[in-house]
Amino acid sequence: MATLKVKNLFKLYHNAKYISARNVCLEVNSGEIFGFLGINGAGKSTTIKCVTGIIPFTAGTIEICGYDIKEDPYNAKRNFGFVPDNHAVYDKLTGAEYVNYLADLYRVPTDKRKQRFEFLCQKFNIGHAVNNQIMSYSHGMKQKISIIGALIHEPKLWILDEPMVGLDPQSIFEVKEYMKEYAKAGNSVLFSSHNLDTVEKLCDRALIIHGGRIIGEVDLQDYRKKGKSLEDEFITMTQEATKKQNEMRARLREEEEELAKKYTQKMIKMYGKPLAKLQGKKKASRAIQSKIRDEVFAEIKITNNEKRITNNVGKKDGVVASEKDSPSGGRGGALGAGVGKLPGNADVVVSNPTATKLAAEPTPSLRATPSQAKGNSPTKKPAPKKKKTTAKKKPAAKKPTATTTAKGKK
Repeated sequence: MATLKVKNLFKLYHNAKYISARNVCLEVNSGEIFGFLGINGAGKSTTIKCVTGIIPFTAGTIEICGYDIKEDPYNAKRNFGFVPDNHAVYDKLTGAEYVNYLADLYRVPTDKRKQRFEFLCQKFNIGHAVNNQIMSYSHGMKQKISIIGALIHEPKLWILDEPMVGLDPQSIFEVKEYMKEYAKAGNSVLFSSHNLDTVEKLCDRALIIHGGRIIGEVDLQDYRKKGKSLEDEFITMTQEATKKQNEMRARLREEEEELAKKYTQKMIKMYGKPLAKLQGKKKASRAIQSKIRDEVFAEIKITNNEKRITNNVGKKDGVVASEKDSPSGGRGGALGAGVGKLPGNADVVVSNPTATKLAAEPTPSLRATPSQAKGNSPTKKPAPKKKKTTAKKKPAAKKPTATTTAKGKK
């Protein structure tokens, strides 16, 4: 049974030129330790923050123990414990107060929380410091109290983002051993790490992400049997993906520079040369951002259409939509017109069995009307002219003369 299901996850930050998560698909099963690998800025933390509900995502579905994180966030969040990379804790509370506060949030009964807290303190060797304020703790001790807080309600899914950073060898050993114990009890563990040796020895499976895309899924049990090296596989995959990513970014930069020159020439008369150059760069940057956003929404449309097609046919996910089945207009309605080939679709080879392989291109944009096809723009009938109504002028009041005033006095 899958504890965590992520399907077709897209995340695009506002005003971003690059996509943080693009069609990410993964499944974590019960009793499994699952590794999440990637270089800095690959999209690991963004994906984990989407899974935990810390940040909203652009499209896709995330289910934790059968509960959708968008539709039923309360029950979804009750079933996981999260240890962030920055050990976000309340420094002015003691360790015991902090864990007790989290136990209250998760509504853990008093007898169970006491028993569980004592067990975890003994496991991570922190019992001597639980009555001290957290601000007096070292980096490793803060990480340990954060782990205890995440496990106090015994979640089915334990999520850790870079858990080994800053820990001493003894603490690393304690965390790894308890991860094994926790998975053996039928729970699931998902953690991101840069330590390939730890992932290779500890995990059952691992997913490699690069530039927001899944570029490979590795069965580490099979690797250990065959004596293969995870490090060699990781370096090969990421180097190839980095090369293609750099080529794509270079093309975008060239396109942005050309647009900036065009906009600058148009604006020189209006603003003058120095200000026109600045405004041209800004406008070109916004145009590239808009283009990437439109391409993402076009890909989301294709992905959603594929899911609809496969559900109707009754086949497994992964059937690629044909041009005839793809959404008409590629980007209709609010998405605008004129979509080209999605960048990077043909460049990146995905070896992830859970991910849907997208190779379709959007069809040409909005259809032209018969009058537009002939070259004539549709003409509107002129509105009937309103008759001008002139207001009648009131006669001006006569000023009193000297004779009238004299009569009045008499």
